[in-house]
Amino acid sequence: MITPEMIHLAYLQVRPSGKPWEEVSQDAKAHYEKMAVSLNEQHEETYCSEQEYVGEVLRTCVATGFDERFLLGVMGLAGESGEVVDLAKKSRFQGHSIDTDKVKDELGDVMWYLALLCHTFGFSLEEIRQANVAKMHRRYPNGFEVERSVNR
Repeated sequence: MITPEMIHLAYLQVRPSGKPWEEVSQDAKAHYEKMAVSLNEQHEETYCSEQEYVGEVLRTCVATGFDERFLLGVMGLAGESGEVVDLAKKSRFQGHSIDTDKVKDELGDVMWYLALLCHTFGFSLEEIRQANVAKMHRRYPNGFEVERSVNR
């Protein structure tokens, strides 16, 4: 939840010479409050929890059972990832501009299949993200290094 104080802190990042919260006028605090309410309402309208998202994936999934969902998941993930690769290929070699809306749409399809695979194996997306971050920290504790990449 975004608070008026958070918005003021963000403002201070841009204007370090601004007043501390305690010295901000009541009018300014009221303005920050309106901004916070608006931002929070926008967030509520667009937020979808992982559980809600997986529910939507399962609602629209034709496959049932582990074997079918596994096969659909891996094939779909490869196919939709290929769609993203195709957009990059067309941009690099065929003179197309990158359509960010199309990239976003294809990444949504990639996410659908990733969520299906995670659910099929009993993993959460959060669990996969955390495990991946831990792996990157083990592999590259000081950030990416070519030497560590070559000799791993």
